[in-house]
Amino acid sequence: METAQAEGAAEGRRVQVWFGEHLISDWIGDDPRYAARLAAAQRRRFAKLRVTNEPTARADR
Repeated sequence: METAQAEGAAEGRRVQVWFGEHLISDWIGDDPRYAARLAAAQRRRFAKLRVTNEPTARADR
């Protein structure tokens, strides 16, 4: 599902790796293609852990 962004608001991506409720890795950046590659690599490396790849606004950084 895509949402409309306000004029001038830039959206980035946030990739996180979770061990249960504990955050063990957190990356925030502007390149969605790199975020997708990073998330895929993290999923391969940490096959049993939860990996998220979510949109984030610049204000979240």
